[in-house]
Amino acid sequence: MKLRLIVPLAAAVAFSCADAAAIANEAVREMPGGARRVELPPGPKSDDIRNTRLPNRWGSSFKSSTYVIDTSDGLRECPLRWITPDCRPYLKGQDRRGRAWVLKTGGRWRLCSRPDTEAKCVDYDGPAPMTLQD
Repeated sequence: MKLRLIVPLAAAVAFSCADAAAIANEAVREMPGGARRVELPPGPKSDDIRNTRLPNRWGSSFKSSTYVIDTSDGLRECPLRWITPDCRPYLKGQDRRGRAWVLKTGGRWRLCSRPDTEAKCVDYDGPAPMTLQD
């Protein structure tokens, strides 16, 4: 009798967790014909800072935290909150490290622990809510 109650309950919990809705990223707009227009998050005002290359963060055994940013080429993983030459394509499951998602919601740039509605989000200039993710 207990088994009959546990199985439907477990299925309901698994379904509700897997069914978390994605946060609508206002920076991404689908255009007629399937093209995507993406507004990029703000970075430093100086091109010298914006285009400075950082030490290789991808090849070391130390997994530094990163930011996932939607671009016109798809999701990119970056060592800073804005697009730099050091960004790489984001591939889910590539490695396990702390990540925050850069999204625009309610007309403001935000940093979120995940790209779903159950995520913790903070202002863009605040400390990022990094979550260990694959």
